[in-house]
Formats: sequence, structure tokens, C-alpha cells
Amino acid sequence: MLLSPAINIVRTPLGGRTYEYMTEDPFFNKKLTVPMVIGLQDNDVMAYVKHFAANNQETNRDFYDVQMDERTLREIYLPAFEASVKEAKAYSIMGAYNKFRGEYLCENDYMLNTILREEWGFKGVVVSD
Repeated sequence: MLLSPAINIVRTPLGGRTYEYMTEDPFFNKKLTVPMVIGLQDNDVMAYVKHFAANNQETNRDFYDVQMDERTLREIYLPAFEASVKEAKAYSIMGAYNKFRGEYLCENDYMLNTILREEWGFKGVVVSD
């Protein structure tokens, strides 16, 4: 297992983990993620796609609660994650530390069950950060 790729959107150069992430562009992020996940898994290395999702802040990352509308979530933050599941067939996803709409992402029913499992058909392993 490789703790990669880290595919959150680069929103600020001041982010504590910005160096890990690929780009600030959702489309380009998706285009880089899919071949990376496929390449890893074709060589018997489990991809561990992280940090699902809407994770952009390092300061107080254990406590902050992301409040964002559905369009922003779907158009900016989720495309690379969705492609890693649907196109690249990633084996594993890492949940982020932060909360999303009041619930920690590693226990967020909407994100983990409604989107990841039901909408995208993810059958792999979800691991906490």
C-alpha cells in the first residue's frame, strides 16, 4: 500500500500539506489521478487515495467544519475522487480529519455511504487518517 495519491484541491499556498497535492484545477487533478492509481495497482501496490474530501486546512484540521454547497462540492472537490473510484478502480480511500456539514468525514454518512458507496459503487476499504 502506498499512502498516495493525495488529491485534494490546492486552495492556498499557505496550506500545511499543499506540497502533497497535485493541482488547483479539478479537471487536471482528475487527469493526473486516474493513471497514477491504475499504474500503482497494475504493479501490485494498493493506491490509498486521500484525503476524502474537502480538506484544505492544516490549522485546527481536527476540529473545523466545512460548510459548502452541493455544486461546489461536486464540481471542485469530488471529481478526482470520483474518477479514482469509477475509472481507476482504487482499492482504498482515506477519510479526512475535518468535519463536513457537522459530521467528521471518517463517519460521515452522506459522504461515505450516499456518495462513495451508493452513487459511485465503491467496494474498497475506507481508512481513517
